[in-house]
Amino acid sequence: MMRLMPLTDIKVGQPLPRSVYDKSGCLLLRKGVMVSLQQQVERLLAYGLFVDEETDVPSRPIAPVKAVLPPVFDEIGALTLRLKTAFTAFFGTSPATDAGERVVALVREIHAATVRDADAAIAAVHLDFHNPYLLSHHVHSAVLCSLLGRRLGMADDELVAVMCAALTYDIGLVNMLYLEKQIEPLSAEQTDAIRRHPLKGVEILKRAGVDDEAWISAITNHHERVDGSGYPNGLSGVGLSVGARMVGMVDSYTAMIKGKLFRHAKVPGMVIGEIFHGKHTQFGADVCEALAKELGMYPPGAVVRLANGEIAVVKERSAKTKELQVFSVYDSSGMPFISPRQRDVKLDEYVVKAPVAYSECRSVATIIRRLWTK
Repeated sequence: MMRLMPLTDIKVGQPLPRSVYDKSGCLLLRKGVMVSLQQQVERLLAYGLFVDEETDVPSRPIAPVKAVLPPVFDEIGALTLRLKTAFTAFFGTSPATDAGERVVALVREIHAATVRDADAAIAAVHLDFHNPYLLSHHVHSAVLCSLLGRRLGMADDELVAVMCAALTYDIGLVNMLYLEKQIEPLSAEQTDAIRRHPLKGVEILKRAGVDDEAWISAITNHHERVDGSGYPNGLSGVGLSVGARMVGMVDSYTAMIKGKLFRHAKVPGMVIGEIFHGKHTQFGADVCEALAKELGMYPPGAVVRLANGEIAVVKERSAKTKELQVFSVYDSSGMPFISPRQRDVKLDEYVVKAPVAYSECRSVATIIRRLWTK
């Protein structure tokens, strides 16, 4: 006898408890296979999933089959595009009843990917210049919150709420994306709308049934500053939640490393230095120090010039510049290498001399990507 297998029986990241068949009895997945992405679950469910209660009893235990997981660098990009679908659930005449749950599901996948390969996730934050800014900006903020939350010892529930806020803090600006290309100065009405977008975002979330206090609070206050210079309410003091201050800081960091129409992108080390040395009064020393320690001055994905004139990309973090793992992508004459070449930065000719803007190596983006995807 075959029965339809409920969605709750399929859990992302856990071995299947039974073999799964389609409605014709054809085997789709054997018991023990692990489904790694929520998107895969959704595709499978489209077939209609069944289990055979009479025959699905193996004569000997089946060893779990290790899932083939996509490289984290690519996974972060794929999750960025899925955020667009999650956003649409909050809008329309009747928001989807599971809109908040979709965001939570994305958060868990982002967190799992970041735990699996933090360096690749950080590299994706610094090297993704092709996905829509609104989407990538949020996902990259969530990646950084995942790292910082663990460093600061956040409880799981609190970290999930903060990462949910990181994925949705600018949802109140969705209808104002045209401003990114506006040449004229902002009107008084536009300025007021921008200053009120945290409250607008909370309104959108609550309309869709989101009521998590930590999530709501982090969005409401992510533009508030410890020194009282923020908005919309001009709050001040370290009494602002860690979540709100963290989200505000990663919002600033990810915006500064990407730049906008009238603002050039800054190299990661410069931004980290500005935040660590100059933003304590805005975000609080605890989160600023956590960011500096987690990323370092040359995080994965940072581009550097070596003593011999080559341009290289940092692959893995290190607290010491002389212990960085770097791969050259251009020779000293500016010609690209066919594949990245690892360099020992302890040697005089390969000493890291200076940061370089990513714009100087866009032509080898595919080559750089291989560092985290092969």
